[in-house]
Amino acid sequence: MNPALVLTHDNLDLTKACVESLRRQDIPVEIYMVDNGSSDGTPQWADGEKIECMRFEKNTGFSHGMNMGLDWIFRALNASWCLCPNSDTVLPPWYYRLLLEANFPVVSGVQHINGHRVTLEDLELEPPIEPVRPHPDFSALLWRREAWEALGGFDESMVNYASDCDMHIRAHRADIAMNHIHVPFYHYGSATIRNAEFFEGRRISEQAVKDGAAFRKKYGCDPGTPEYNKLFE
Repeated sequence: MNPALVLTHDNLDLTKACVESLRRQDIPVEIYMVDNGSSDGTPQWADGEKIECMRFEKNTGFSHGMNMGLDWIFRALNASWCLCPNSDTVLPPWYYRLLLEANFPVVSGVQHINGHRVTLEDLELEPPIEPVRPHPDFSALLWRREAWEALGGFDESMVNYASDCDMHIRAHRADIAMNHIHVPFYHYGSATIRNAEFFEGRRISEQAVKDGAAFRKKYGCDPGTPEYNKLFE
């Protein structure tokens, strides 16, 4: 079983491209969705595509949506691993297979190669997986069930932002390897806020400030700062 979980909130056209890239993987993939209150027909489209979809009436945020979705995949479906691409990503056909073959507890590909951000054209040739480096990209991440259960899910006090950095710290402290390998994927990037209506965009921006405050309260620093980097020493 090779499940893929896509968390959605509107942006149906981008979601369709992501799902199509999952269907083009060179190993069989079962696609599942968690929809965070989309109003653009995403759940209805999923129904038409025969994609099992967990639905929330409103946007519950990234952390809650992923926690519910991965608990579903690992507990209800008893899967051993799960690929979790953002709905605004496009994956090359070998992405899932190469991440599995890398055999890390948590692993992703990369958004940047050869000094530039990955384009759709960069996905045409299968790359080597080297180099392997720590700190995966949560935009297209493969979880092993043992790592997910050991870490206990995302901290929902950080609704949309900073919970990935929190997870990095917790994994480091638990001695659970989180890596990325040199397999490019395309990421449109920040699709939810870039394409949101004015008031929705403002709400997301305000939540980002609250999420940053929750992270600072927990660790005494901001993500990406020298103080944050010291937490990995």
